[in-house]
Amino acid sequence: MAYDKIITLHGRMDHCIDYVLNEEKTGLAAALAYAENPAKTHRLVTGINCDPETALSDMRSTKKRWDKKGGILGYHIIHSYAPGEVTPDEAHAAGVEFARRLLGDKYEVVVATHVDRDHLHCHIVFNSVSFVDGKKYRYEKGDWAKYIQPITNNLCQEYGLS
Repeated sequence: MAYDKIITLHGRMDHCIDYVLNEEKTGLAAALAYAENPAKTHRLVTGINCDPETALSDMRSTKKRWDKKGGILGYHIIHSYAPGEVTPDEAHAAGVEFARRLLGDKYEVVVATHVDRDHLHCHIVFNSVSFVDGKKYRYEKGDWAKYIQPITNNLCQEYGLS
């Protein structure tokens, strides 16, 4: 079963993005330790509405364009699976689909699947400001049960997970 956790980013986004893109966690060396077929390993990183390598500057540009540089800068969702429940590719595909369903085509998002632990997990970091209309994503009390958990539950059902 997938487990989700959301963290608001207030001070700096660079540390968070650097952490989730860490090649020791997403790259070939980490993947080799857990891959069923080491010859097919690859880095499990996807950008939605941005390139992962320029995501931070893209997000900063969006904030500057809409004059929304303060407050909550972004959000960090950790989407985890039980050990052995999914392959790295399945975990990553589910994380990308989760981000698409939650955020649509309005926010810059980086999805990075970490394969350096027994429990595979996706880090989903997204800008709080929409590059489309400048509106800020607002996470309110009760949103988890109302919006986020149903997406997770549907994905788990579609992927045949507990």
